[in-house]
Formats: sequence, structure tokens, C-alpha cells
Amino acid sequence: MSEIEVYGADGRARSGKRNPVAGWFADLRVNTKILLIVATMAVVAIVVGVTAINSMARMSQATTSMYDQNLVPVAQLGDVRQAYMQMRVDVARSGQGGPVVAQVMNLLPADDAAIDKAVAKYTSSDMAGREKEVAAFKAAVADYRQLRDKEYIPAIAAGDKATADKLVATTIAAANKAMAESLASLTVIETKSADDRQKAALASYTNARTTLIVVLVVGLLVGVVLALYIARLIVGSVRKVSFVAEGMAAGDLTREANVDSRDELGQMAQALDSATSSLRSAIGAVAGSSQRLASSSEEMSSVSAQIAASAEESSAQAGVVSAAAEQVSSNVSTVATSAEEMGASIREIAHNATEAAKVAATAVSGAETATATVGRLGESSV
Repeated sequence: MSEIEVYGADGRARSGKRNPVAGWFADLRVNTKILLIVATMAVVAIVVGVTAINSMARMSQATTSMYDQNLVPVAQLGDVRQAYMQMRVDVARSGQGGPVVAQVMNLLPADDAAIDKAVAKYTSSDMAGREKEVAAFKAAVADYRQLRDKEYIPAIAAGDKATADKLVATTIAAANKAMAESLASLTVIETKSADDRQKAALASYTNARTTLIVVLVVGLLVGVVLALYIARLIVGSVRKVSFVAEGMAAGDLTREANVDSRDELGQMAQALDSATSSLRSAIGAVAGSSQRLASSSEEMSSVSAQIAASAEESSAQAGVVSAAAEQVSSNVSTVATSAEEMGASIREIAHNATEAAKVAATAVSGAETATATVGRLGESSV
């Protein structure tokens, strides 16, 4: 198991170890986890259904066995008892004597056949634990028939009622008692067997019910535990993502989800952590730029103060310049007036210079004439 950092809902790191199985399960896709819950509940339903079907099959088998091994034999034993009682009734009727004896003698073969048929049906099933009673009943029936056919009926037919009554009170009574006790013993055996099978069926039902309840409870517990575990995984990841999102909303970019699963929520948490980290880096860069901008702003503020001071000084100097300008303007006006006067003087001087030039030209001409004249005079004087 590898060391990991586990973060709680408060964002505080807690040390922990990731179980490989739990990690593998946590990495499953969310829909796979939900389908796993559904599959678990389906398996529970199938197991409960199969167990119920098997239990019902066993109970059905027990019911069928009870019917075949107890109810049918009890009914057949009842047929034996009924045939036996019918024979006794017919034999008792023969005690009336006269023509009734002939009628009874005609009925006895049918009575014997009914008893033999009922006994054959009864003994066709498993007689385990009943052999002694069945043998005793057959022996008692044989003794009864022997006494009936060899002693009782002939005595009644001969009109020897005293012998007949004595037989009824002694040997026939003993044979009847033996048959009745054998039937009673067989009835007790069948009743006990039915009771045992009923108890077995009840125990089978109880076991089946207990098994169903245990399987259902265990299956539901497994499903609930699995559902709670998956819900815890999902809700835990959602809470971690929500914790980071709340921090972002509050301007805290230091929180991290740190969800180590690789399902959709884990991928979302990792993307959110990456976005938070990128945003944190971007905000850090912006903060650095802001600091540099603040420093530049301070320098600009200092320069602005200097410019303001220079502006004030310039304003003062501008006042001085303005005053000087006014003085200059006044001087310029004076100069302009003097310039106009000077211009007039210059024009006059120019005019006079022109006149003087003319006079000079006239003088030069006169001088040249005088020079020529003097030259000629000189030549003449030689």
C-alpha cells in the first residue's frame, strides 16, 4: 500500500494509506459502481429466489412424501378397518338365524375379498416398522375366519345358539380383540409416522424460512454497505470539490481537492486542481505585475510632484515673463515709433544723399573740366 495524502472536508491534510482493493474500486466509473450495486441486489434476489424455490421443492417433496407414506396408508388402513367392521356386522346379523344365515353366507366371500383387497393395498407400500402388526392382523383375520366358518356359522345354522354365544364370548372375541389391537397399533404407527413427517416438514419449513431470512438479511446488508460505501466515495469527492469551489468563490486559491480516484469525479477534481493551480499562477503573475505597476506609479507620482513644482515655478516665471513681455511690448511700441521717425529721417537723408550725389557728380564733372582746362593751360605754358 502506498502513502497518500487524504484531505478532509475542511481541506486539512491527513496521512493515510490507500488499500489496493479500495483504490481499484474507487477508480471504477460512477455508472459501473451503480451497476455493481444493482448487480449485487440482483444476485441477492437470485440467491433468495433459488433458495426459496429449493425450499419450496423440499417442502413439496415432504408434502408428497407425507401424502404417499402417511395419508394414503392411513386411508387404506381405514378401508381395512371398514371392510373388517362390515364383516363383523354381517357375522353379527347371522346370529338372527333363519334365512339371514344364508344371506350372510352369501355376503361373507365379498367381505373376505374386500378385506384382502384393502390389506393388499395397504401392504403394497413400505411396511418398515409395521411387519409385526401386519402379521398379527393377518393371523387374527385367519383365526377369525377359521372360527367363523368352522364353528360359529355351523352352530348358528344348527340353531345351537349357546355354542355360538360361547364362541362369541371367548375365541371369536379374542380374534376380534387381536384384529382390533393390530389395527389400533397400525393406526398409532401411521399417526406417529405422520406426526414425525409433519415435524420434519415443519423443520424443513423453519430451516427454509431461516435460510431465506439469513440470505435476504445478509444480501441486504451487503447491498446497503456497498451502497453506503459508494455513496461515501461519491459524496466525499463532491465535498472536496465543493470545498475548493467555495474557496475559489471566496478568493482563496490555496485549496486543493486531492481526490486520488480515477473515476469521473476524480477526473473533475484533478481538472479543478489544475485550473486552480493555473489560476493561482496567473494571479501571482498579475500580482507581480501589479507590484511593478505600483512601483512605477510611485515613481510617476514623484515625477508628477516634480512636474507640479516645476509647473508652479514655470507659472511664476511665466508671470515674470508676462510682465517682461508687457515691458518689451511697450519698448517695442516705442522702438516702432522711433523706427518710423528713423525711417522718415532715413528717407530724408536718402533724398539729401541723392541730391548730394547729384551735386558731387556736377562737381566731378566740373573738376574734370577744370582738370582738362588746367592741362591744356599747362601744355600752353610750355
